[in-house]
Amino acid sequence: MTQTGAECLAAGLKLLGVRYAFGVSGGAISFFWSALATAGIDVTHFRHESGAAFAACEASIATEMPVVVFVTSGPGLTNALTGAYAARHEAGRVILVSAHTDAAMHGRQPIQETGPRTFPQSGIFTEGPWFDYAAVVSAADQLPEVLSGLNDAARKPTGLVAHISLSLSSQRQVLPPQASAFRLDSPHAAASAQQNGVFTRASSISHAEEVYERLRDSSWLIWVGGGARGSTDAIRRLASTAGVPTMATPRGKGVIAESDETYIGVTGFAGHLSAVAYLESNRPDYILVLGSGLGDFASGYNRSYEPGVAFIHVDLDSDKHRRAYPAVETVPVVADIGPFCEELADLLDGAPEGSLAGAGVSPFDRRPITATDELIDPRTLMDAVQAVLVDHGIPVMAETGNGLAWAINRLRIDRAAGWRAPAGMVGAMGHFTAGVVGVAIATSQKVAALVGDGSMLMTSEVSTAVHRRAPAIWIVLNDSRYNMCEQGAAVLGLEQVDCSIPRTDFAGLARALGASGLAVSDVAELVPALEWAIRADGPAVVDVRIDPRVPAPTAGRNAGLLKASETAPQRVRMDTGSR
Repeated sequence: MTQTGAECLAAGLKLLGVRYAFGVSGGAISFFWSALATAGIDVTHFRHESGAAFAACEASIATEMPVVVFVTSGPGLTNALTGAYAARHEAGRVILVSAHTDAAMHGRQPIQETGPRTFPQSGIFTEGPWFDYAAVVSAADQLPEVLSGLNDAARKPTGLVAHISLSLSSQRQVLPPQASAFRLDSPHAAASAQQNGVFTRASSISHAEEVYERLRDSSWLIWVGGGARGSTDAIRRLASTAGVPTMATPRGKGVIAESDETYIGVTGFAGHLSAVAYLESNRPDYILVLGSGLGDFASGYNRSYEPGVAFIHVDLDSDKHRRAYPAVETVPVVADIGPFCEELADLLDGAPEGSLAGAGVSPFDRRPITATDELIDPRTLMDAVQAVLVDHGIPVMAETGNGLAWAINRLRIDRAAGWRAPAGMVGAMGHFTAGVVGVAIATSQKVAALVGDGSMLMTSEVSTAVHRRAPAIWIVLNDSRYNMCEQGAAVLGLEQVDCSIPRTDFAGLARALGASGLAVSDVAELVPALEWAIRADGPAVVDVRIDPRVPAPTAGRNAGLLKASETAPQRVRMDTGSR
């Protein structure tokens, strides 16, 4: 049976495990857009390409399956690049398929010309910092080889972000039967039908015995990051067997239950003073690092987190070893975290438990909050989110901004699957306002996003959620300003900085788009409003009028900026000017 190039690529992506495709249509990508649905892939038409890319990133993480983003030429491609960049740092599995202009039209001013005359080739159409795999397809008979290369690239154990650029003619060309009857027989293809197309992790290279010899007569603790989310059971077994204190980066919340008696708190951005206090008074010989590069967001490079002897850093990506703390001795372990922790737990089983001195004190501040008449304290909002959403199993994702800081510091997460925070390397506003839609579509489950009013005005994709009746919930921290920027600028002594936003009725806007919307400015209405959002049939927006005067728990971040300004003024100007 013959196939067009578009049909060949769509069928191949289905074999590679793709079940969902998000994007925005355009003439130059129209044949591939149509072929996706013909191949049996669930296609959602978004309102903006960046929203589609952010949604695909989060859907791929939630399902552990690759998700396609389809965009047209010109601005279709450029609009999607921020989401693709975020997916690379989130270890998402996103395959971006864009359109480029046929060579015969180059230089003739075709609409949305995309090619070497108008676009830089390196980095966008080639492998590198943005893409694990990239290919430019000018003829349909190139597609079987491209799919084979894509399949090989999918062996990467920590995510895959790829870019396939198609000419319009390659989408329409017909392949002979022998060219389109290709097979993808790697562990990631449909030949492994029992995996339902889910990409598997690479086998581990374990050094557990060597690590055991170091730890068995030493003091140590466990520091988990977001990269350890897929190994929660093994890590919890190790922590329970060893009986040692545990702590987490902001992205690692929930890998170890934050209500566990061994837990001493969150590190890094908006982290807990309890973790710093424990380490300063109980300096361990070793810190076992699992699934984190310990960058700025995870640690702030705080020297209080340094061990007495060495970090033992376990990660399949050897580039992460020693990067954040180059002056501290590090024992690098290149291994799959889950099997490594299981083996280490076996070795420790029966050995004396580690010290719990100083652990068992909750890092979470639960002092009473004084209510105001008109505006809601963000801490009160987080307590309501805890009681209504988190404690009842509704996953929560927190957008970059003060809402993220409050969520990290105040929400107690006991399930890794119940929490998502952005990668510190990117931290794009609009990521989770759109990402929540991708997760809701791909899982058909209620999921909530804590977002600021600034992010909500960028890329909310509420209309897309209405079209798909996706059960997404937006909880908007509405204070009529970019408050992280405003509060940070005040701490840094900066003047003439306008961070204001005109008051927006997000509940009314949601209703105008066809979603459910409810505005809350009274504390007594907060819990009922969140319960209402859970019961809503389809997407719902809860517009919470919060008090902008309450300082977010970002003192450590601001102190770091001030310290950096002593030697690098230009860097501070760049940081404070960013979102």
